[in-house]
Amino acid sequence: TDTIAGCSLSEQITILVSGGFTIDAGEDQTVCDAEGLTLNAVPSIFGAYDWSWQPGAEVTSTNSASTQVVNNETNEFIVSASDGGCSQTDTVNVFVLYQTFDLGPDLSVCEGEELTLDTGLPDETHFWNTTEETSLITISNEQMYVVEITSALGCSVIDSVFLEVIPLPVLDLGADQNLCVGDVYGINAGNPGADYEWNTMEFTQAISVETTGIFSVEVVGVNGCLNADEISVVFNENPIMVLPDEINICEDEVVTLDAENEGSNFLWTPNAEDTQSIDANISAVYSVSITSPEGCISVDQTELIVATYPAVNLGPDQSACDGEIIQLNAQTSGGLNVNWSVPENTSSIEVTTSGVYTVTVDNDYCFSSDAVSIFFNPLPENSLEEEISTCFVTDLDPLVINAANSGSSYLWSTGEQTASIEVDEPGLYSINITTPFECEGTFYTEVYELCIGPYIYVPNSFTPNSDGINDGWKADGIFIIDFEIQVFNRWGEVVFESTDVNEVWQGNDQKGNHFAPSGVYTYQLRFKYLVNEAGAVSDWNERIGQVTLVR
Repeated sequence: TDTIAGCSLSEQITILVSGGFTIDAGEDQTVCDAEGLTLNAVPSIFGAYDWSWQPGAEVTSTNSASTQVVNNETNEFIVSASDGGCSQTDTVNVFVLYQTFDLGPDLSVCEGEELTLDTGLPDETHFWNTTEETSLITISNEQMYVVEITSALGCSVIDSVFLEVIPLPVLDLGADQNLCVGDVYGINAGNPGADYEWNTMEFTQAISVETTGIFSVEVVGVNGCLNADEISVVFNENPIMVLPDEINICEDEVVTLDAENEGSNFLWTPNAEDTQSIDANISAVYSVSITSPEGCISVDQTELIVATYPAVNLGPDQSACDGEIIQLNAQTSGGLNVNWSVPENTSSIEVTTSGVYTVTVDNDYCFSSDAVSIFFNPLPENSLEEEISTCFVTDLDPLVINAANSGSSYLWSTGEQTASIEVDEPGLYSINITTPFECEGTFYTEVYELCIGPYIYVPNSFTPNSDGINDGWKADGIFIIDFEIQVFNRWGEVVFESTDVNEVWQGNDQKGNHFAPSGVYTYQLRFKYLVNEAGAVSDWNERIGQVTLVR
């Protein structure tokens, strides 16, 4: 309808629907032989149709409702029918029994191996030339194996396969071996050109072994077949050798040589004894052949050296004085070992203390010893002091020096022969003392005069008029170590000074005037004095005073 112009137009068509048809090529078929098999396609409505079969090369006719199969093969066939308007299609499968059945090519196995033959048709009837009736059989013998298979439809098929049995490499490692340590045993697997693998990780035809064990080998021949064998090889221990290289004994000793290895056979030389042990005391080389129960042999030997005892003589007991030296001599020849009871190892020693001295001398094997008693008599005892200090000026009693030693004789440096003497002056005194055992000693003592104390005296006047009385002025003192003095006039001028305690002022002055005028003078004094016998010195001491000069 044209809504603008108001015009309209209509048209009619007739559609005819056919009632439709189907075709049926039949059920799938399983046959013994498909060649010449007729295939029929039946339409559901009788009429004229155009037919088509595929694959066309596998049927005798491709454009009819009925056709025949050309080849004896399993196949799928598709048929189409058309009535000019509609077309229909159907499919039928043809299965040919045993079409691909084949036991395969001939087989080969190594001797001792087995194979399994399997037809893959467990539901069919089987008959083997081995009389077995299963789809699966085990084979190991060299022969032709034939099977006939019959289906439930009566179809049958026959096939065969030949099994070749290849012989293994000939392998024999021999009997187990019992050998001795130190031997080497060769094992040969034979079969030149084969491949070898030993449990020792060696890959050669032959190996050499020298340790106990089980040795196995796998041999793969040129035909690929493997054979294996093993052998036990035991290396028995040789008899142990226990004799030392050298044995040393003393002339009065006997040594037992024991070869041990109980249960073995023995043969000694040079005395041809056949026991495990022998006694010997003659210098010689002794050897023994030892054969174990397993037949292993060891030869052991030792050299026996028979030594004599060394001579040693320290002589009679001795005595001396303390401080002297006594030499002890073992009187040995060279090549000997010497050991004293003191830590010395020389042939002779010097001793200075009393005691019993023992020496042992050996030649590494035989030991001789001797002993001697040594006594050192005491020296005189020194009772003198090394130094004696006294003040002969102040001490009223005489100084006595005593060196008494019971039973001894004396000789002083003063010529006196008594145990003690009196001295009245400083000096070095010595004494020689001889004991009843004729042991002498000389001793010394130094006598010092030492007067100690802070004494000093300063006069308060003097008259330098040359009359010989009190003409000079000085300080007097004892134990004075250091000394300083200055004398001043009334104007503070120094008219006299000195550092010598013994220097005298004659009444002059330092300006050159011979005479200092009469008057009162001031002095200033500093001094140090000895504090004790050890020689300690005091600090400075000071004094200030006045002295009157009268002319």
